[in-house]
Amino acid sequence: NFTSISINTPTTYHWDFGDGDTSNIPDPIHGYAQIGTYTAVLRVCNSRGCDTAAHTINTIITGPKPASCNPETELYCCGIGIILFQITDQNGFLFNKTSPDAVDSYKDYSCTDYATMVTNVPYNINITTGFAYDETVKAWLDMNNDGIFDTNNEQIYLDSAKLRNHSGTFTIPSLPTNVYGEALRLRLASDYSGNPDPHPCQNPLFGQVEDYSVLLTFYDGVNELFQETAFNVYPSPFEVSASIEYHLIKSSIVSVEIFNIIGEKVETLCTNAIQSPGKHSFHFGKKPSGVYFVKLSIDGNSLSKKIIKL
Repeated sequence: NFTSISINTPTTYHWDFGDGDTSNIPDPIHGYAQIGTYTAVLRVCNSRGCDTAAHTINTIITGPKPASCNPETELYCCGIGIILFQITDQNGFLFNKTSPDAVDSYKDYSCTDYATMVTNVPYNINITTGFAYDETVKAWLDMNNDGIFDTNNEQIYLDSAKLRNHSGTFTIPSLPTNVYGEALRLRLASDYSGNPDPHPCQNPLFGQVEDYSVLLTFYDGVNELFQETAFNVYPSPFEVSASIEYHLIKSSIVSVEIFNIIGEKVETLCTNAIQSPGKHSFHFGKKPSGVYFVKLSIDGNSLSKKIIKL
């Protein structure tokens, strides 16, 4: 959202957003299609002359590639559909989304509801559906980030014909390195259990499809390390500085590194340092706005967490 606060009553406005697009209204809304740094320029004029101001824009874009299909509910009925979606690990909620049932039809929450997850680590999933009928629920993850859901290899969860509460566990397997740090589309689908099982690209008769985003860390997580270190990076998003904290149960060789969203190392906070048992912390902040990953390596095992600087 761009707002002119120019004085002396300009008669003309010209915005150049730095990506090739322009506008001639005082307060335009503009969307950037790519992550990057842009210089937005406003030129205003009145009968006495013109003046120009510029501002640097650092764009942060979250969300996966568009899906090849967006299935819509054909015949809403009777409270059928998804009303609660949760994923938890040992630290608490990664997703905890309440929403209307299939009266909403297809909903794409992938730009607003996302979580960072680690491969080869078990997660708990819970999906609550409508109040009166058995529903079948499935979930898929677009693991190769091509916008298409492979019904055989990308299904991560199935629960058939349970009333309301659907719960279980799943793990994300090791994936090609090019998808780490990307937003991958997570798709949920439900329908009345008397109908054919939900499909990622077919319209449910009474049920519903919802989409979310999963950002995978660059490196495979190690479950024991994940549980023991109490690794935390906060707050996120942040404006000035973020705290990086972790706990060691024994003397260890530690590295703490910062990567940008395309996997480039941008800062090293420590390298192969011998650290004593107990709590340790660092601060991160002297970088441009953007999405970053903090990689913690302990005795050769690694974990990562995503953080956003505004």
